[in-house]
Amino acid sequence: MSVTEAPGPQALTAGWRGSAVDLATARAALAGAVSLGKTPAQLDPAIGLRPATAPQGTVQPTEKTLAFAQTPLAATVQNPLGVPAWAQGMAQTHSLGPFIDTLGVVTIVPIIPITTSRTFSYAGAASGFGVLPVTGAPTSATSLTLGPGSVWFLATLLAPAAPAGSFTGFRIAGGTLTASAPLTLESNGYVAPAGATLTLTATLAPPTASSPTSPGADLTAAMLAKCDRVVAYGDDATIESLRSRTNVIGFGSRVSAAVIDASRIGDVAALLARDVALFEQLGCLSLHQVLVVSPEAGAAREVAVRIAAALERLGESMPPARIPLRDAVEIRGVRERARWRAIAGDQVELFEGRGLEWTVVFERRADSFKVSPGFRTVHVTAARDPRGFRDFFTGISKKIEAMAVAGDESGEMREMIRAMRIPYVCAPGEMQSPSLDWRHGGGSFIDLMVGSQ
Repeated sequence: MSVTEAPGPQALTAGWRGSAVDLATARAALAGAVSLGKTPAQLDPAIGLRPATAPQGTVQPTEKTLAFAQTPLAATVQNPLGVPAWAQGMAQTHSLGPFIDTLGVVTIVPIIPITTSRTFSYAGAASGFGVLPVTGAPTSATSLTLGPGSVWFLATLLAPAAPAGSFTGFRIAGGTLTASAPLTLESNGYVAPAGATLTLTATLAPPTASSPTSPGADLTAAMLAKCDRVVAYGDDATIESLRSRTNVIGFGSRVSAAVIDASRIGDVAALLARDVALFEQLGCLSLHQVLVVSPEAGAAREVAVRIAAALERLGESMPPARIPLRDAVEIRGVRERARWRAIAGDQVELFEGRGLEWTVVFERRADSFKVSPGFRTVHVTAARDPRGFRDFFTGISKKIEAMAVAGDESGEMREMIRAMRIPYVCAPGEMQSPSLDWRHGGGSFIDLMVGSQ
């Protein structure tokens, strides 16, 4: 059995190239973080992806800062900046670098000051008179460096009439505290000799900005300001908030449907089930609603039964994905509403798989398009004739990205679909395979790309 040895602290910067001064400072800061208990993997999440390089000697760690390696190799969708979990939200004073590793990947080293809130008191006093954010921990000094944080002091020092024992304070970005006599570190606090004079020089912290409406809002604002064109995906509210931006092409919430003539019910169920199952209905081309055009409602029910059987079979070759709790609750709601409507006498029938694997809801008559919660949940509805088909999609046609069509020998339904300006019309089973000239979202993006050639 072979054992792979974990990389040591010297391996963090092995093979890096860049400013000699910055590199030496970065190595000392990273070594200091290791000495404080951080592992190399915590300081550089991508260390295992870098090629092994001989370490370049020992490094004397710094005592006043933490640091970490920030590289695109560690970026994920959830963490696009590649900041280690332990460092997220911590104040950074500056960054060192950039450095280039042996792969040619750029890395920077952000510096985080180690700031500890220390109590200050005079020798012989029963309690302290203030609390300051001190960087480092010298045992004796006449000058202390202050990091970002809050300064607290007895309110009576500022206003003698203030209630005894009350404190007041303010936030600082940094500063220094000087004393006319040495301050001594005792039991996590500093003690000043009786009669010593202390002088605080500090930079006030800027006002706290209002919280962004969502993670990454500051990055979104920067992209909107700096980029010539921004392609945005999101829900309708998000896209609507960007509508005034002339450089934004937005893709909001879109869903897809199928219309089936009764003459084709025998050969489309498996194809429609595939359109439902692919990507678990999480994309704009995913099938949510099937409309069966027939004067007999029994034809639509037959389609629902066949789709249910096809989804059951499909689960063997294409197992369902794990369903998040919120979506599971919504699927359960779809099922229970259908169940209670049937009990109340509505012409509704529920077909369901084990657990929440798949759900088919059949309605003999429905007056509106049903958007499902996804994860193989589909509604099947009957329409007596093409006119019923047209009325069914009134008001929702602008939200429909694709329409699968089977039957329609006269071409009447296709004419109606063309009038609805549905971007993608196809046969059942082809909904997730659009052609390269698919006019996604109405075509503004492809028009821009083609027009720029």
